[in-house]
Amino acid sequence: MSDRAVRAEDAFDVPAVAVWLAAHADPERAGVDLSAVPEVRQFSGGVSNLTYLMRYPDGQLVLRRPPRGAHHGGAHDMGREYRIQTELGRVLPYVPRTVALCEDSDVIGTPFSVMQRLEGPIPRRDLPPGVELSREQVAQLCRNVVDLLIGLHSVDLESTGLADLGRGPGFVRRQVDSWTERYRRARTRHVGPFERVMRWLADNQPADRRHTLVHNDFRFDNVVLDPADLTRPVGLLDWELATVGDPLMDLANALGYWVQPDDGPLLQLFRRQPTHLPGMMTREQVVAYYCARTGTRVTHREWAWYQVFGLFRVAVIAQQVYARHLAGQTTNRQFRLFGVAVVALERRCRRLIAAAERMSEDRAAAQVGSPLLTRRRLSTRRWTPPAGGTDAGPTGPFRVARRLATGGHGPEDVAFDDQGRVVAGLRDGWVVRIDPATGARTVVDDTGGRPLGLEPCPDGSVLVCDHDRGLLRVQPDGAVEVLADTVDGEPLTFASNVVAHPDGTIWFTTSTSRWDLEHHLGDLFEHSRTGRLVRRDPDGTVTPVLSGLAFANGLALAPDGSSLLFAETAAYRVSRYWLTGPRAGSTEPLVEDLPGFPDNLSLGSDGLLWIGMAAPRNALLDRLLPLPGVLRQLLWNLPARLRPAAEPLAWVLAVDLDGRAVHDLRTTDGSYRFVTAAAERDGTVVAASLHEDDVVVLEPPG
Repeated sequence: MSDRAVRAEDAFDVPAVAVWLAAHADPERAGVDLSAVPEVRQFSGGVSNLTYLMRYPDGQLVLRRPPRGAHHGGAHDMGREYRIQTELGRVLPYVPRTVALCEDSDVIGTPFSVMQRLEGPIPRRDLPPGVELSREQVAQLCRNVVDLLIGLHSVDLESTGLADLGRGPGFVRRQVDSWTERYRRARTRHVGPFERVMRWLADNQPADRRHTLVHNDFRFDNVVLDPADLTRPVGLLDWELATVGDPLMDLANALGYWVQPDDGPLLQLFRRQPTHLPGMMTREQVVAYYCARTGTRVTHREWAWYQVFGLFRVAVIAQQVYARHLAGQTTNRQFRLFGVAVVALERRCRRLIAAAERMSEDRAAAQVGSPLLTRRRLSTRRWTPPAGGTDAGPTGPFRVARRLATGGHGPEDVAFDDQGRVVAGLRDGWVVRIDPATGARTVVDDTGGRPLGLEPCPDGSVLVCDHDRGLLRVQPDGAVEVLADTVDGEPLTFASNVVAHPDGTIWFTTSTSRWDLEHHLGDLFEHSRTGRLVRRDPDGTVTPVLSGLAFANGLALAPDGSSLLFAETAAYRVSRYWLTGPRAGSTEPLVEDLPGFPDNLSLGSDGLLWIGMAAPRNALLDRLLPLPGVLRQLLWNLPARLRPAAEPLAWVLAVDLDGRAVHDLRTTDGSYRFVTAAAERDGTVVAASLHEDDVVVLEPPG
């Protein structure tokens, strides 16, 4: 970090500080002889609190204090910054140790704080002089810096003692209102009004997300690198604006400063960090990386808002500094061009807004960084469905005995653990356990994505196929371990269901490589057959075993471990894949030509295979599948409300291991809809649905 002589307008009474520190600071915490008067230099860079290096004969400290001039809101609150840094220093190793806080403005004219100095270079506009990194090293540095932000967002708030920084719901609205007010207050005649941008931000705010710690000024030039490994951050500075809020706003604020090589010359002029170097991620790649690592889901429409807000916030900060420069409160020559930056940022915001308003519905609804599709042009394959065997009809009614509240929505799969508790995963990411007798619910943890199929394990952990994050293991203490997030070097998408073999092998299905959960019917329309059966060996090796499956879905292990049973929803069948014996490696049908769409599978204690039947077959779709794809495309392009609707049937099927139907339970009374999973233990049958809030316990089949 470069330092220079103190500017005249930023000078302070150094002997007065020395006297105060000697009287009030803990010498052991300071690590220097506080009886001496230090030599003081001023750090370059930074447009907010002023930062100084204090050189003592036996060590160095850092002093921070506010600049002169008007301060808005909580800006330059030294006591708040000192408290945040002190509390975080107890749980995060990269926060500089605090030494002392002086809130008596009589000492030097403003409050000030003193902290440890972290040794190491700081990347600014360019890498430090003499530092050369290869493309691979730059890429590693970039990942490590983004991981630093991810780590901050993962900190347990309660462990920090800082949860009270949060003000509850409405964080996004408060931020928009606050920064809008700041701009209007700081605006000068040399810059634009930003009214179009501010209105758009106010009118298109995303819903509040789960709050985390946020730094609010995360940039490369607030990162200290390890002198022995310049790809490894060892410190994060400038906690003045840290709070509790929306982590995506923190990411957007950081990317507001992220100038990449294809940005225009004006933005390059104001670049303040080395994000232009070969090996650095682009802004969109950073968002995709962040989402993949955290399980965050954000659409392109939502991210467009965050991106505009991040740039607007940078513009407000620049305008506040520019206003101070025009008022003669600073002589720093670099600030004279900040008005130009404000004008350029307004133009960029307006261009991004125009692009967001032109965005296609497909692009707008797609998840950032996800290769999965929402609505788009189908890539159809012709397929002739089986003629449709005789539907023998139900053997009994699907009758709800009682409902088990999950505390959320969309329990797509359901299973029993070794203690007889029901386990389910919900739309908001939570995995829950429920006592089927009492309804008592226990939260296991949040996967950070969208859990689908799951398998409770004897050790109390739960294997989870997560739509967004891949194959996971949720430990009994709530820790989430990623077991697989790639297959053949490509992102693992739409992991669907999972079983564990006693030999330590984990088997799972992926339904489609083309569509996301919300629009999974697109796969049934086009019949893409991109589903797979995948094996994860105990050493972590992940291998596709079967491919070309028609929406591979439910999965169960035969009682003797000799075979796997898997559903192909789009082919109306359940098949057997042999693991042992003379037929090992071969596949044969267990039950074919089903009258509906088989979803999740579960082997009951009664020896039966329980199948959630999501819906009956659609006669129109069956007629269109053998024909040229243009008709399916036309049907797919209709608004959802105009497409043929599935019958709101609740349907559970149980077959023996020879494929013979034993129970066929159905109802159209509206008590439950679209069953996606069923499970049985000791005579208790439960059902779950992607479209319902509760798991239901059924009356025993006759």
